[in-house]
Amino acid sequence: NDITASGLKLNAAIGVGVLGASVNAIETTVITLSARATSAGINVLEATDLIVGDVTVTVQDVAANANSTNLDGVAQSDVNTSAGNGAIVLRTTAGSITLSDGTSATNNVAGSAISAFGSGNILLNAGTAGSIVSNAGADISSSSGDLSIVAANAITLSSGADIRTGDATTPATVGTLDLRALGGNVDLSSSSNLTAASGDIRVWGKVDVNLGQLISTTGNVAVYADTGSILDNDSTDANDITASGLKLNAAIGVGV
Repeated sequence: NDITASGLKLNAAIGVGVLGASVNAIETTVITLSARATSAGINVLEATDLIVGDVTVTVQDVAANANSTNLDGVAQSDVNTSAGNGAIVLRTTAGSITLSDGTSATNNVAGSAISAFGSGNILLNAGTAGSIVSNAGADISSSSGDLSIVAANAITLSSGADIRTGDATTPATVGTLDLRALGGNVDLSSSSNLTAASGDIRVWGKVDVNLGQLISTTGNVAVYADTGSILDNDSTDANDITASGLKLNAAIGVGV
């Protein structure tokens, strides 16, 4: 373990931890994390449950006259790379990952919890019975990279929480989305979207997959409910999936 604390604020001009061939994470035991970097990305391995949210650190700067004044004291939100195609790898050994849309006035990506610049890839992995919960409006996004969201238990997207790679300004983006709930449900709120510009999307739930507002790509989509059903979380006739090809596979049923 490298750092034990209640809140952890990491801010690097290049990278946090190491990704690639010489991979080496920053090992932590903390409650709340916010991290910023650029081209070398972010690699953090947490021992237990982890919240992505606001972190403020205030220390006292002692002057030559022995008087002290507050130093730092500015809140930082989210886990974010802001340049150079920096990737993000955020894992827990044994615990859940809970994402919140930060509230910092200056160090915050509005409407986001996890965001990677350019073609930066994202891995969120909650180990040993851990779930991934994205609270209201806490999006997970990359401009054009691949996203893997993997939980030992369940994946839940709350109201307005989206997962996306690419957008209308990058229609040729081939980044893909992969959601895997290895022990429970994938539960998408009726206002949550999964979006890939032209890359494929795969959603796999050990039990049920509850679809949200819209899964959308010009590529293909696969949805698997290993021991349960594929269901619609809203009661309207609004479209649930837009894609070129669609593969649905459920142990019990598709729709009701």
